[in-house]
Amino acid sequence: MRTAYLPQIVHFENEQRSALDSMLYECRCTPQQARDRLAAFGFRGEDVFTPVGALSGGEKSRLRLCMLMGGDVNFLILDEPTNHLDIASREWMEDALSDYEQTLLFVSHDRYFIAKFATRIWALHDGTITDFRGGYAEYLAWRERQAVFAQNEKQREKKEPKPKPQRPKNNDKALQKLEREIQRLEEKIAELDRESEANATDYQKLMELAAEKEEQEAALLEKYEQWEELSE
Repeated sequence: MRTAYLPQIVHFENEQRSALDSMLYECRCTPQQARDRLAAFGFRGEDVFTPVGALSGGEKSRLRLCMLMGGDVNFLILDEPTNHLDIASREWMEDALSDYEQTLLFVSHDRYFIAKFATRIWALHDGTITDFRGGYAEYLAWRERQAVFAQNEKQREKKEPKPKPQRPKNNDKALQKLEREIQRLEEKIAELDRESEANATDYQKLMELAAEKEEQEAALLEKYEQWEELSE
């Protein structure tokens, strides 16, 4: 594994060097290779002779990312990559990362960035990490469902016994059964996502997995609707 790390605040060993000299010194490339790579990250013309100490925070991040992605890195770690960046620098960074096909691990509070790049989420809350296999929109939907389940469970626990408990009891049993079925379907969909990751280069297999996932999601939606009707 060849790892590279982009910190939240970027510093260079010698900030008197120009962007071009920094590339030549740290990346051991030819002047033409350095210029080509710098141009791809928006450093063109006289910009390459600017001392790195005179660059903005966003430009320094962009330059460092240019250096990191020019090598054979296959595991890139980013710490709050969009913090303190202007709109142009954010766009440059997002464009560069869109072309990165290896493993990307990042810490971020930027919902747009997370939604664009995350395919697996480790959410830290109250000292506990939740490992969710899926994108940000899927994670938010799952978290909302979990909150509803938890709220309904609390409400059921607070209910006082009624003279005729038969019907509520049956409803509770039906709800519990539905929640178990919903959990099994969610686990099945997560398993299909993992299989899709493992077969990323097998187009035929991906098509089969996508079709199966669509069926499971349709079944899951039906269970959600049944659950909502019973929980009212």
